[in-house]
Amino acid sequence: MRPFPFSLLSDHSMTSTMTERVVDLIKKVCPFVVMAILRETGKMQKGDTTTFIVNDPLAIKSIPEELDDYYDDLTYTIHKVDEGWRIKISRL
Repeated sequence: MRPFPFSLLSDHSMTSTMTERVVDLIKKVCPFVVMAILRETGKMQKGDTTTFIVNDPLAIKSIPEELDDYYDDLTYTIHKVDEGWRIKISRL
């Protein structure tokens, strides 16, 4: 597993409670969305869950492949919602 080296998110774009976070990436486009998700998943500890809200259709195509390439200890689900997609990622 390689760490993702970019610092792209500001603190105001996410909320935290214990080990569950929500990161709003609405109106952000690739490659920013994919890089931001890889960076945030790199910071996750065992048992953490992060939900990303995105509306870039290119990101939805890229994210599963990138997660599989970088991490072998994550599970994720992608659900269509009104504002775009909700990607829920958990570290095992």
